Amino acid sequence: MVPLALALDNPEADKLFKLLENGQVNNVAKVEQTLEQIAQLLADKDLDRQVRLRRARCWSYDTNNNAKVDAAIDYANTQVQMAENQAYPEALTDFRLCHGWYSQLKGNMEQAKADYDQALQQAYQLEDRRLIADARSMRGAMYSFQGNFALALEDLLTAQQLYEQLKLDYWSRYNLVDLATSFRRFGDPQSALNYYRQLEQAYRQGGHEEQAYIVNGEMAIALEELGDFEAAVTKFQQSYNYLKRQGMTIEAAGVSVNMAGSLLKLDRIEDAKQALERAKPFVTEQQGGFYSFMQLYSADVLLRQGQAEQAMVPLAKAEQSFRDISNDRGLAELYLLKSEIFAAQGLWQESTNVLKSYISLHSELDNKLQSYRTTEMRTRFNADRMAKENQRLLESERLKEQEVQILQQNRLLQLAVLILASIIIFIMAILAYKQTGKSRQFQKIAQTDHLTQLANRRYTYQRGEALFNQAKHSGIPMSVILFDADNFKDINDQFGHDGGDKVLQHLASVSQTLIREQDLLGRIGGEEFLLLLPETSREECLKIAERLRQTLAESSPEALAGESRVTISAGVATLNTELQFSELLKQADNALYRAKNKGRNRVESA
Repeated sequence: MVPLALALDNPEADKLFKLLENGQVNNVAKVEQTLEQIAQLLADKDLDRQVRLRRARCWSYDTNNNAKVDAAIDYANTQVQMAENQAYPEALTDFRLCHGWYSQLKGNMEQAKADYDQALQQAYQLEDRRLIADARSMRGAMYSFQGNFALALEDLLTAQQLYEQLKLDYWSRYNLVDLATSFRRFGDPQSALNYYRQLEQAYRQGGHEEQAYIVNGEMAIALEELGDFEAAVTKFQQSYNYLKRQGMTIEAAGVSVNMAGSLLKLDRIEDAKQALERAKPFVTEQQGGFYSFMQLYSADVLLRQGQAEQAMVPLAKAEQSFRDISNDRGLAELYLLKSEIFAAQGLWQESTNVLKSYISLHSELDNKLQSYRTTEMRTRFNADRMAKENQRLLESERLKEQEVQILQQNRLLQLAVLILASIIIFIMAILAYKQTGKSRQFQKIAQTDHLTQLANRRYTYQRGEALFNQAKHSGIPMSVILFDADNFKDINDQFGHDGGDKVLQHLASVSQTLIREQDLLGRIGGEEFLLLLPETSREECLKIAERLRQTLAESSPEALAGESRVTISAGVATLNTELQFSELLKQADNALYRAKNKGRNRVESA
């Protein structure tokens, strides 16, 4: 059954939905305003769009408000359990993604990963490319932040391809920010910087100032990793000033934390301390990414001010936070600082132990940076274009020649496979056609009486039940004629069973010439036949039965010698108040019984 909502036309609401889903409306206040406009446009019975509205609401909560994030998690949980949503698997998958996103914001990375994994599995089952892209983009960004670059690359590249195929420009750029950030984390800040600049320009041209300044902050981090700390501080300050003017206090606080890191590299300790003080009122443990580095930089400030022992307090908070959010990159940086703090206190054994942990973790991260997927990402985004070493160029040419040879071989192999596949498909098509023919033949055999080639008892009753129910519900008349050969036992005694069989074949053959296309004649017993007459009144049925009786009485079966004739007795019944098809048959059987008692070769009506 087609849902009622599909019949409802609401182009204005659909237009607003598209603005939200394509990222064209992304400001928190504007999103809420758009959602209210949609809600006023929807009817209660418009189930499809009501579910679509719930999906949009799940993503509309203010991520800068801890209470709102908690409410979003509760909302997503409720929607997953709601009975009205169970018929919409795409919506359930989206609610699962929504739950994972807000869980990640709360620092619950295990829950976020579980949600992303489940949502991605469901998205592939649904073959929904948009949901696959969203799940991979969010999970890839999380992996990248945690330092799991191989898995991050696989997810983010897949998401990028899907967003581009779907022509979702806003989300394609959003995902590309995470890809560029992954470049930076992989140890290639220059390539990341190039993409950040392109993204910043694209956002400004599109009028997305907020996104442009967010990318500006990412550019600052890339500049810091390139060693240009002064330029990084300038970029951080630009982003901080803009976000502060817009009232985006938490985002501004995050930029201020990052700026403190660059200021420490310039030995501007007091400026770094002020930047951290600006951030502390707004950055809580729930903002795990900013909180962990804020505590790390606070410990660094205390160490530089000669307060090594006091530095251990924020350092412990930073370490716990890094572990909670599974950020190995941050943890490695923390180990290095922790070793220095122990050394400043003269705790050389502790300093050495921590330094060993740093070396071990840093080595593990280095191995990830050398993974095949990192190389693939560099290749796709031309990160190594500037490499000019002669030896690598010569090696590249040699590899290209080998690739050409392999490509030629592959083409021949593909052609052979294509021809072979075509032959196999052709053979399978022929076999399937023959199998279909056999299936139809078997079905016909299963429904046919082998002697008369009429419908057999089972199929006749099955068809009669269907016609009866259809007539009962539609109010269209339906009639049946139950008839059999008179004195058939005498025919068998006189001419044998072979003669009797030929008489039955004669009755079937003659009767078939007298019925309409929509009628069905079946043999339901030894010499007993049932004629189903849909859309036939009692008067019309009596005429058909009388014509049938008269025609058969005037015909002479070849199996009978001389002028012998075969007559029939018939009982007629028309649908009235009967509740079951069997009751209608009983009426016809009673009428047939009366016809026999009244001398045979006659028609009686129920």
